[in-house]
Amino acid sequence: MTLRKVLIIPLLVSLLFFILYGGEIWRTALHVLDSLRIDALFIALVIVAVVLQFTGHIVRAKKASLLMDPMEHSKVSTQFRAFSIGQLFNTLLPFRIGELIRSSILSQKLNISFIYSLSLIVFERLIDLLVVVVLVICAVVFLGAWPGWIPAALILLSVTLLGLASLFIYMQQPVWVKRFIYSFSTMFNERIRNVMRFKLWSLAYGLNGSFANVRISRYVGLTALMWVFYLASIFVVATALLGGSDIIQKIIASITPYFGIAVPAGPAGLGRFSEVVAPLSHLTSDTTDIIPFIIIAWAVLVIPISLTGIALLFTNTAEPLWAKRSEAFSDDLLLDKLSRRGDVSGELSVFLENYFSGNDLSRIVDRLERQGEFSLVKYFKGGSDAVTILAIKAKKRVVKKVIAIDLKDRLKAQYDWLKKYSARNNAIVAVGDEKTGEDYYSIDIAYDKTSVPLFEYVHEIALNDAEGLLDETWSALHASLYKNSKKVTKDDAVLEAYIEKHIYSCLEKAMVVDDEIKVATKPATITINGKVYDNLYQVLEKIRTHPKAWADLLQYRESGVVHGDVIMDNLLYSKKDGRVIIIDPAPDGNMVEGPVFDFGKSVQSLHCGYEFLLRDETPVNLIDGDTIAFKETKSTRYADLDSYVMDTIAKKYLTEAERRAALFHGGALYIRRLKHQVYYTPENALKFYAVGVRTLNEYLSQYS
Repeated sequence: MTLRKVLIIPLLVSLLFFILYGGEIWRTALHVLDSLRIDALFIALVIVAVVLQFTGHIVRAKKASLLMDPMEHSKVSTQFRAFSIGQLFNTLLPFRIGELIRSSILSQKLNISFIYSLSLIVFERLIDLLVVVVLVICAVVFLGAWPGWIPAALILLSVTLLGLASLFIYMQQPVWVKRFIYSFSTMFNERIRNVMRFKLWSLAYGLNGSFANVRISRYVGLTALMWVFYLASIFVVATALLGGSDIIQKIIASITPYFGIAVPAGPAGLGRFSEVVAPLSHLTSDTTDIIPFIIIAWAVLVIPISLTGIALLFTNTAEPLWAKRSEAFSDDLLLDKLSRRGDVSGELSVFLENYFSGNDLSRIVDRLERQGEFSLVKYFKGGSDAVTILAIKAKKRVVKKVIAIDLKDRLKAQYDWLKKYSARNNAIVAVGDEKTGEDYYSIDIAYDKTSVPLFEYVHEIALNDAEGLLDETWSALHASLYKNSKKVTKDDAVLEAYIEKHIYSCLEKAMVVDDEIKVATKPATITINGKVYDNLYQVLEKIRTHPKAWADLLQYRESGVVHGDVIMDNLLYSKKDGRVIIIDPAPDGNMVEGPVFDFGKSVQSLHCGYEFLLRDETPVNLIDGDTIAFKETKSTRYADLDSYVMDTIAKKYLTEAERRAALFHGGALYIRRLKHQVYYTPENALKFYAVGVRTLNEYLSQYS
C-alpha cells in the first residue's frame, strides 16, 4: 500500500467532516477576509510569518536529527519531509494521528524500529507541550486573569511531566518494570511474546543510546531557537491584527495559538482552536473582534505546512508506507538492533527471557552493551554459570563469555587453558582480551563466521567424512594434552571422593529443588522406557562391590590436564579452513584428569545423545513413583559415530579398562548435570536422571 492510497481515507473523512461541520466556519472565515484591509503590507507580514514558521520547522528537523543521530544518522531533509507529511495527516485526521505517519516514514526511510522513532517523536511533542503550557501559565500569571480552561492546562502540564518521567523511568529499566513486562508478555503465545520482549528491550536500548550520546546543550539551544522562530511568526500576525496592544501583550498573544493547536481536537483543530485561543487573546488586546487574528494565525500554522506535506508526499509516491524490510543476517543489521523487526538470530529469546526475569548476567550484558563495550548479536544457550554471546566489538565479531565476579576463577581457568593450548595447536580456538569489572569477568574468543556446529554438520556429510573429523579432533587433543600421560592406580578413597563430589552431592542439590527426582531415587529398581534397571544407589553399590568394575575405575592414564567437555556442541567445523575447531574447555574441578574422562564426555554426547536430549524440552513425568518414559531422539548418525569413536578411535588412546570405564564417566556426567538442569529446564530433569542411571547400568553390564 502506497502513501497516496493511504491518503484517500483521511481525505474522505476530512471532506465529510467539513461538509457536516465546517460550513459555518468557512463562511465566517470568508466574511472576515472580505472585511480585512489586505494591502501590500499585510501580504508582506503574512509572508514573513510563514517564512519564520518554516524556519522553525527546519530547526525542529535539525533537532530531531540531533537526537536520533547517535543511533541512526538521519538527514535534516528526511526529518523535514517526515514532519511535513505528518502535519498534513494531523490536519486531515483528529487526535494527532499524523505522528504515527511521521514515525512510519522515518522507520521505513532509515530502516529503524517504528516504536523507537515514535518514542522520540513522543518525547519531542511532550517537550513542546511542556514549553507551551508553561508559557501560557506564565502569561496568565502576568495578566492576572484566570480563563476557564486553566485547570485543564494544569492537568495537561501534570500529564506532560508524568509522560516525561515515565519515559526516563522506562529507559532505566528498573527491576519492577522488567518484571511487569515479563509477567505481561507471558499472557501471549511464544511468537508474540518474543517479538514483544525484543521490541521493548530494543526500545530501551535505542532511547538510552540517543539520550546518553546527544549533546544536551545543543539540543536545548535548538529547542529555544525553534520556539523563538515560532513565536516570532505569530508575533508578526499579532502586530498586523491586534491593534492597540503593547509589545508584551502581543508576545503573550503569540503563545496562545500554539496551545490551541496542541490541544487534541478534530481535523485541523477547527472549533477547539478558537475556543482555546479566544479567551486569552481577548485579555491581551484592546481589539473587540479578534476573529481575524484567530483565523490568520490558524492559517499560518496549518495551511503552508499541509500544502508542503502534499507536495513532498507525492514526490516519492512509489515508496510504500509499510514496506517489508530485509531481515538478512548481515553485519550492518546485526550491529544495529533498531534496524530489526525482530530477533534475526533466533537466539535472543533466551537472553530476553533471562533479562526480563531479572537474571543478573543478562543485566550485566545489557549494561555493557549500553556503555558501548560491544553490540549483542546472538545469545547462545548454555548450561554453565557463564553466559556466552556473539558480539560485534571494534567492527569485528567475537564470542564473549561473561561470568559473575565471584565465579571468576572458573572462567579464568578456561581462558588460561585456551591461551596456552591454542598457541600450540590451531585446532583449538584462539582467545583475545580478558576483562575484570566490578561485578563481572569476561573473555573474548575468536569467531569464524564460516564455522558451523559439528553437531549439525556431521548429519549433512558422508559418514566416513564425519569419522575423519572426529579422528582429527582426538588427534589434536592427544597431541596437546595426552601425549605424555602416565598410568596410575588410585586408592579407593579417591574414587569414593569422586562419587561423593560428582554424583551424590550433585544429586542432593537437585533433590532440594525437584521433589520428583527425590521420589525417583527411592525404589530399588526403576523402569526407563519400558525396561527395568537397578536404581542409582543400587547400581552404584553393585559397582562398588564388583572387583573388576571397581578396579577399572581406579586404573587410568593421568595427563594432569583435560579438555573437560568434549561433546559435539563444543566442536565446530570451519568451512573456510576445512578443519575442526575445539571450543569451551572445562579444565577445572575434574578429579579424574586423563583421557578417559574426555572420552566419558564423548559417551555423554554420542552414546547417550546429549545434544538431542538437551534440545527436546518435552516435559517428562514420574509415573507411579518408579517409571520414567521419554522420547528417544538420538539419530542413527550419532549411533554410528559412537561406535566408531569407541571401537576405533578409543583403541588408539585408551587401555581396554579405560574404554570400559568411559561408560561410567558418561553416566556420572548426567547425574552431575542435574544440579543445573533443575533450574534450566526443570520440566524434563527426570530425563537426565534416567539416562544417567541407564548408562551406569550399561557400565556394570559389561562385567556380566
